[in-house]
Amino acid sequence: MISERPAQAADRAVPGHWEGDLVVGPRSQSAIVALVERSTRYVMLGHLPGGHTAEEVRDVLVPLVQTLPEHLRGSLTWDQGCLEHVAQQLNSRPRKTLGWKTPAERLRDLVARTP
Repeated sequence: MISERPAQAADRAVPGHWEGDLVVGPRSQSAIVALVERSTRYVMLGHLPGGHTAEEVRDVLVPLVQTLPEHLRGSLTWDQGCLEHVAQQLNSRPRKTLGWKTPAERLRDLVARTP
């Protein structure tokens, strides 16, 4: 639970604390494990091609985390929230390729120009 996460993870001052999320595809036929390091916002992804049971997630998550140096394996807090929240975070992040606008801003601009 987020409330049980170490204080170091909450203020993003110490690297090695991660947030995890499961992004499920259409008709739940595939999924991706997404890990975000809290201090750097570095993202790691693991593909779950067959399903997303606890065992399948574990089997992708463990080797993914083991690619990290030990000092960057502090904690992992699994996001229990709505996957819509993840989309909102991604769509509100400015991108260099978009002239530092967010995907949401660019889409809003396109919609505004639609006759």
